[in-house]
Amino acid sequence: MSTTECLLVAVRAIHFASALALFGEIVFAHYHHDVIDIERMRIDPARLDTIARLGGNTCSTIRDRFEMATPTLADICLVPQIANARRSAIAIDAYPTLARIEAHCLAVDAFARAAPDRQPDAS
Repeated sequence: MSTTECLLVAVRAIHFASALALFGEIVFAHYHHDVIDIERMRIDPARLDTIARLGGNTCSTIRDRFEMATPTLADICLVPQIANARRSAIAIDAYPTLARIEAHCLAVDAFARAAPDRQPDAS
C-alpha cells in the first residue's frame, strides 16, 4: 500500500480556462516497492494508480474518470445512531430519508464491515 499526504499551498486561477490549479507540498510519502521504478529512480504513475477527487462525486485515476458518491461526516455520525435506534426497537419507518442515507452508506464496504452487528464485542 502506498500513502501520500499533501498540504495545500496555493490555489491559482488558470487564465486560459475556467478552472483552478491546486498546488501542494508533499508532507509525507511512503510507496510500496511495486510502484518504484528502480532503474529510472522514479515512481511509476501507472503502478501507483492514484485516485483524485475532482469535485462533487467526480473522481479520476490516471486512466479514467468515474462517479463515486462519498458519505459525509454527517452520514458517518448518523449511521451508528440509526443502528442504535434499530437495536432499541425505535421505529424509524416514518423517516424515509434516514433509511435512504443508511442504505447508501451501508453499500460502502467500510460502513458494512463496521456495522455493530458484525462486531464480535458488540452485543
